[in-house]
Amino acid sequence: MSNVLETATPERLGSRDQARAIFFDHRDRLRGASVLLDCSQLQASTSSFVDELILDVLVEAGATQLILRNAPERTTRFARRSARLRGVEDRLVIDPVRGLEDPVGQTAMQTAHSRAADSHQAPSPD
Repeated sequence: MSNVLETATPERLGSRDQARAIFFDHRDRLRGASVLLDCSQLQASTSSFVDELILDVLVEAGATQLILRNAPERTTRFARRSARLRGVEDRLVIDPVRGLEDPVGQTAMQTAHSRAADSHQAPSPD
């Protein structure tokens, strides 16, 4: 089983240098690792930061996967686009997208699965 490296983001991330600095001290441990970036505190990121993160962690360092946990929807869009363009979309994991929750706290995916399951149930007798 591969090792897992985990870190959290600050509130704002904007430069390519910031992306490279996040895992700089652990660069030699990224190859073959699952890398988890907790974005719970992240309020804003730029497309250049996200693109450099994808390039640095997945393409150049060779991590098995990059997991963005609780990332804002805008950040996940940037990440998906960058990963697709760099040919590593199968190694990007979004867990879950922040802001896509219904009022009772389910993620959008859980809600979709629940609705699909409900639609396949037999009607209840009146």
